[in-house]
Amino acid sequence: DLPEVVHFPAWEVLPFDLVSPTVEVSAVRISALYSLMSGRRSIVVTTVDGLLQKIVPPADLRQSIHRIQTGMDLDREYLSAVLDRGGYQRSSLVEEVGQAAIRGAVVDCFPPGNPLPLRFELFDNKVESIRTFDPASQRTVQQLPYVDLLPVRESFWPSGRIAPGR
Repeated sequence: DLPEVVHFPAWEVLPFDLVSPTVEVSAVRISALYSLMSGRRSIVVTTVDGLLQKIVPPADLRQSIHRIQTGMDLDREYLSAVLDRGGYQRSSLVEEVGQAAIRGAVVDCFPPGNPLPLRFELFDNKVESIRTFDPASQRTVQQLPYVDLLPVRESFWPSGRIAPGR
């Protein structure tokens, strides 16, 4: 079994800059940390700066990941709070990593580590379906039984888990 190659970029901002790392860089770093948490054999490709920058503690990352399954109880407000705390940017159309859109019972988001954005269809506080979709055509690509919804930014860590339906 070959090890997975994991890219872990540096923030590309100076330590005392008043600028945050880009969403794209943060998303790649979060995805890499999530992959490393899985316990699979991995080769990490990074720079000296990437190695020297502090990372979020694994327990905090684990607490910020939300598993969403088809058929589970989940209301729209809870999912909206998860996306907000995870650093997702609201948009009318989801095309890039870190964007989210809420339109009635349909919630779209593009989490780190996913090659395509996700669409959650809710019905009466239940997850009716989870699908990946093509951002250009908005057509479904694949139906999924569950997803682990990762935060987008390393700096958006909740102080505790939010309870579904609250």
